[in-house]
Amino acid sequence: MRISVDFGHGTGEDRGAEGYLNEEKVIREYGPLVVAGLEKLGYTVLNCTPTMAGLTLAQSLAYRVNASNNFKAIFHLCLHVNAFETDEAQGCEVEYISATGKRYADNISAQIANLGFTNRGSVSRPNLYVLKYTNAAAILIEPFFCDTKTDCNKYSAAKLANAIVKGFTGKDIPGTVVVKPAVVTKPVIVAPKVVTSVRTYRVVTGSFVDETNADARIAELKAKGFESFKVLI
Repeated sequence: MRISVDFGHGTGEDRGAEGYLNEEKVIREYGPLVVAGLEKLGYTVLNCTPTMAGLTLAQSLAYRVNASNNFKAIFHLCLHVNAFETDEAQGCEVEYISATGKRYADNISAQIANLGFTNRGSVSRPNLYVLKYTNAAAILIEPFFCDTKTDCNKYSAAKLANAIVKGFTGKDIPGTVVVKPAVVTKPVIVAPKVVTSVRTYRVVTGSFVDETNADARIAELKAKGFESFKVLI
């Protein structure tokens, strides 16, 4: 099975929550273990997390969705950590949009709850961008609240990753996992080359059913110095 995974937030304007623990840091502790664990069990996994800096929120979300769709993933896991108000909420929940997503959401939430977290269960979130626009069945995992001390005290990256993998596959991660280091690239600003010939050539960079994705691609290209516009066909 082809699975896409993205680590929530962490680039440009797309920032995570801050509490007793930092959401972005926690995701990048347990997320690679989830990816490595699924690979050990024979799944083909693509990490859809943006590796370039300076993206807008729209660009960050569109990158994740487009990467999953281009990969033709069958299932997408979006990894997060929850937050509300200091020490006011606790437990795990998994958000879904489809019937298939709910089935996996129920299983994963139950496995995370076995680590001692309150089981808030599966939650329907039809308006979440990543869940709505990925072609694959998708879920968004909120394993605990980073602004609740009792939740943070129960957190273990290895145990959480195993719970997620077991909830998805029905199997524990076998043996020791080896995590591939992530490579973060800086944005490269490329000035458009001026051509003085009579003829010019235009390059089409994508075709989108959803206008939000089209606008995100235009913004991404303009940020790199390329003239961009959309045409309704």
